[in-house]
Amino acid sequence: MSQNFRPIWISTIEHLDEHARITASTSFLSKVFGRFNCPKSFPQIQPLFGLFFYMKIPLVHFQSGELSVSKGSLDFQGEPPKVFSYRVSGDFPKVNFHLNPEQIKSVVKYSYPHPYMKWANLEWIRVRTTEAQLGGDFLMCVGGIAPGMIKQQTDNLMSAIQSML
Repeated sequence: MSQNFRPIWISTIEHLDEHARITASTSFLSKVFGRFNCPKSFPQIQPLFGLFFYMKIPLVHFQSGELSVSKGSLDFQGEPPKVFSYRVSGDFPKVNFHLNPEQIKSVVKYSYPHPYMKWANLEWIRVRTTEAQLGGDFLMCVGGIAPGMIKQQTDNLMSAIQSML
């Protein structure tokens, strides 16, 4: 029997480091108005409608998709992030993977040490593999809009992965 999780957000420590550099280099006033110093290539969202159409907000993930956890594998089908009523722009590497337990070196919870907002710091699952995909070291969580919901669903994902291993 498999369990499916959606949306799964994929990131890396390097991506989160760049996110931290972007947020640190943006002035307080620019942050208040949602105008971060995002390079064009960095994944970001911009509202399509309303008073805040000028905002450009960097994303902590660069891929979204569905993860299937079964007794013998983790299967991820990725797509660029989608956010309702926002334009998503930036570079999005295509990420799809199939991992069996022998290809997974470790799976641990990970909390980024330099979050933009401590109250909204996501709990990630850090996966290290023998495969070259994403450098053999990537982060994932179950996405959403509320940090508490994300944490609960990511805990469920962690339990499913540990059962698979």
